[in-house]
Amino acid sequence: MRVQVYESSNGESLVQLLKSILLGLRNGHSLGFRLFVRDLKAGLEASLLGYFWIALPALASAGLWIFIQQQKIISIGDTALPYPVFVLIGTTCWTVFAESVNKPIQRYKSAMSLMVKLNFPREAIFVSAIYDLLFSLVLKVVVLFVIIAALGVVPSIGWVGILFFALGSMFIGVSFGLLISPFGVLLNDFSRAINMVMPFIMYLTPVVFTIQADSFLGKMQVFNPVTPWIESARNILTGAPIDVYALGLWVGISIVLSLIGLMLMRIALPIIVERAGS
Repeated sequence: MRVQVYESSNGESLVQLLKSILLGLRNGHSLGFRLFVRDLKAGLEASLLGYFWIALPALASAGLWIFIQQQKIISIGDTALPYPVFVLIGTTCWTVFAESVNKPIQRYKSAMSLMVKLNFPREAIFVSAIYDLLFSLVLKVVVLFVIIAALGVVPSIGWVGILFFALGSMFIGVSFGLLISPFGVLLNDFSRAINMVMPFIMYLTPVVFTIQADSFLGKMQVFNPVTPWIESARNILTGAPIDVYALGLWVGISIVLSLIGLMLMRIALPIIVERAGS
């Protein structure tokens, strides 16, 4: 009988560590998919509204801001798109990003009891998180398409771009989530801090209102990883130019952060699992 032993990779070189991660992603893909399907079925069986809950947060946030804008409670500013479409695209992309930041920590925490008892490629947990996020993203974007079409926007092939830019929001969110996962799994304070900081960051991002480019906040958007994805998703409908340089830069950053995050988890998980099992 073949016995495989999983142990800490602290003694591995950088190249060996990367090879181990890639091998873990390949070997853990099937298990990761099965974990995703199992958790999806379990979540739907215990839910009355089922899939509707996936799209509800973005719709609820957009509905609130549409009401505020219509009642003229605050001044939103001029938007190139009808405001309901403007805010629906913004809240959808933002919800995808925020969910992606939290998902790796949630997945690793929920799988802790499994990791304590069984040896398997830990990258399977990451794979299951990606499948979960992709399923949620597609459902959100489909609902978005239906609503903006109902609002009078003529469907076009350019709408595929919205899906691509929402996907970019997801991957940049996952990269940040992976980077903080070792700390988030160890300390509940990180999860609480993320939930507290996220709404604040949202209001620094052009999600529900426009930001003047010549203002201080407007100039700081170059450091905001979500802004180019939201703006590009809107620009695809208006025909405005898309900042390809900014998108490419954040794609590169997300790849680097994801690799660093996976390496950190590879090194830290044996210690975390040992502490959880003691």
